[in-house]
Amino acid sequence: MRYRGRFAPSPTGPLHAGSLVAALASWLDAKAHRGTWLVRIEDVDGPRCSVEAAQTQLAQLQACHLFSDEPVTWQSQRTSHYQAALTRLREQHAVYACCCSRADISKVLLALGVATERHRDMPYPGSCRGLSLPYQTGLSVRFKVQPGMQSWRDRRLGDQAQNLVTAVGDFVLQRSDGLWAYQLAVVVDDAAQGITHVVRGEDLADNTPRQIQLQQALGFPTPVYLHTPLVLATDGEKLSKQNGALSVNVATPELALAALQSAASHLQLPIQAADTCAQALAQWVQPWRERWGMSRHDWLPQAQSVSLCEPFDMNSPAPAHVAHPKTIKSFVTRAGRTTSGQAKALAELGPRFVLPFQKKLLSAQEAFGRAGGLILEIGFGMGDATAQIAAVRPDDNFLCCEVHEPGVGALLKRMGEAGIDNIRILQHDAVDVIEHMLDANSLDGVHVFFPDPWHKLRHHKRRLIQTPFVQHLVQRIKPGGYVHCATDWEPYAHHMLQVFQAEPLLRNRSQRADGFADQPVYRPLTKFENRGLKLGHGVWDVVFHRV
Repeated sequence: MRYRGRFAPSPTGPLHAGSLVAALASWLDAKAHRGTWLVRIEDVDGPRCSVEAAQTQLAQLQACHLFSDEPVTWQSQRTSHYQAALTRLREQHAVYACCCSRADISKVLLALGVATERHRDMPYPGSCRGLSLPYQTGLSVRFKVQPGMQSWRDRRLGDQAQNLVTAVGDFVLQRSDGLWAYQLAVVVDDAAQGITHVVRGEDLADNTPRQIQLQQALGFPTPVYLHTPLVLATDGEKLSKQNGALSVNVATPELALAALQSAASHLQLPIQAADTCAQALAQWVQPWRERWGMSRHDWLPQAQSVSLCEPFDMNSPAPAHVAHPKTIKSFVTRAGRTTSGQAKALAELGPRFVLPFQKKLLSAQEAFGRAGGLILEIGFGMGDATAQIAAVRPDDNFLCCEVHEPGVGALLKRMGEAGIDNIRILQHDAVDVIEHMLDANSLDGVHVFFPDPWHKLRHHKRRLIQTPFVQHLVQRIKPGGYVHCATDWEPYAHHMLQVFQAEPLLRNRSQRADGFADQPVYRPLTKFENRGLKLGHGVWDVVFHRV
């Protein structure tokens, strides 16, 4: 996965000095990480925006040699995407209709003794939350914020937290006049464009917790955030169009260069002699990289964990500045201690049921000696559940990857005792197997039961279920096929749900409000799981189907 950043101005007027600082910072961050920089016109608020202002902004960027790496997108052309996202949230009962005006909200807050400030958003007291009003013209639609502190880490500001209930309350996604709110549009568009990093002004930092909760509700990844210092007016207030900020003057190449150098100075970048904007920009990339550059381990989106590879190329090279690039591995090969029974099974049954890893496509017909649905299982542990599932589904063929030799021996022993012959084992990393041995649309299903959740935050990058891995895996699943994961670690369960929901080729057919699936009848209750349930632990099944 590569860095993707963006600059997203609202065309309510030309760019001013503060806008140019944000544009320059986001451009430099993208180039310092050898990434892609996009420009998106956030003109969703039609009455306040104009095409003329947008064209002026784009011309100012071009004069400063800040060119979008892909065609410019316009929010006003994407309303159907916002409607689709709102429909999903309605189906999840994560939103509700609201009839409150600002005056209504002010009166309620006054009665509650909550002080309000002029020109500041008032925390919504939840007046309509339990009324179940119909969705109709003239009513706004609000998102139900989750209680507790919403925390995140900003690359410049450090650890941040906000209690959305007390600071903001349930916030508007669609206004009473039918216009889409900024919060919904920006979250949907960042996800659609694959934005991994958001670099913007510090005045938008308090929007971050709202956007994170929306991302989580919609199953979108959360970008990495950096909020830059604001350019202040003479009165100490943020420079903005409302307080008469002047347009950036780019009438000549010399003026455009001067404007860029002023923005760079605000970002504490060295100002050196330069004849053109392009030359100045090239001079600032390395100083920015030295100050704000991140290793590839750190700069992947928070909700996606880490993958050091591109979709469909599990071993693509890391950027040159990564000292020790690595690729995803499903497990680290380990031997362990085998019992005499396991060793006997390995010796007697291994030659028949254990397949050699090869960098060529597997013929299931040859491997199993028959036709049948092909199910890939990744990491079967000691093989108890695997053997039971294969026994109750005799018409399916199970291709099982496990690198722990005692586990391989244990499964072979169970197969011999029960006379199971519809299992084949690859004692090899599953990522390599998927990459080299499985053809597109060859799998009827995938099982990943109780993978290591890597509890500590700094170890989340080691998790198997990550967006690039799923993007790669789903290409091997037939339309109508499925992927089934189970875990007893709730944070990992929600992480899996988010990753799968973000994959456009997968659909969740669960009817449950939380998105998780009931335990399928074929997955047995193992001794390990049963012991956990007796201790009050939960188990979460995640099942998605390929479209």
